[in-house]
Amino acid sequence: MHFVTLIYDDPQGLIFQLPIELRSDEEIMKHIDNKEACIAAIKKKVNKAEHTYQRWITNMVANGEISATRDEESQKITNIIFPVNYTYKQPVQLNTERPYGEF
Repeated sequence: MHFVTLIYDDPQGLIFQLPIELRSDEEIMKHIDNKEACIAAIKKKVNKAEHTYQRWITNMVANGEISATRDEESQKITNIIFPVNYTYKQPVQLNTERPYGEF
């Protein structure tokens, strides 16, 4: 989850990221040779995780527990404030030119 900027999925605005293990998921692996079914199984797993955490993070933003400042001209995020007990990890670097590789 991230604050919206002019850059799609801007890592500077990232406030929450959860790695999803796919290789050990039986439902995904049983569809590994069927692209559409595999994608559907991945979407289902990711959506479940998103729905688990989205309300929690959105509530923290709505109540000012997580906030951001941005440069008015460029709209770039300049600082994100997290609660003291919030664990933030650096974002995973994504290949934005070919995010899905050869899949």
